[in-house]
Amino acid sequence: MDTTLLAVNGTRMRGLELNDNPPAVGAEFVREEASDACYRIWSVGDRHAAMLRMPSAGTSVALA
Repeated sequence: MDTTLLAVNGTRMRGLELNDNPPAVGAEFVREEASDACYRIWSVGDRHAAMLRMPSAGTSVALA
C-alpha cells in the first residue's frame, strides 16, 4: 500500500474539534510541522482555515 502525507490546519489539528475525522478513515499522526513562510491564513465562516500562497507577504503556518 502506498502512503500519502497530508498536512492539516485548523479544526483538524490535534486537540481541536474535527481531529477525530482523519483517524476515522485510517490516517495516523506523523509529526507537527510548519509551512514555508509564504502563506496567509484566513478563517472561513469563523470555523475553517483557508490558506493562500503569498510569496512576498506570507508567514509560516502551523500544521499537524
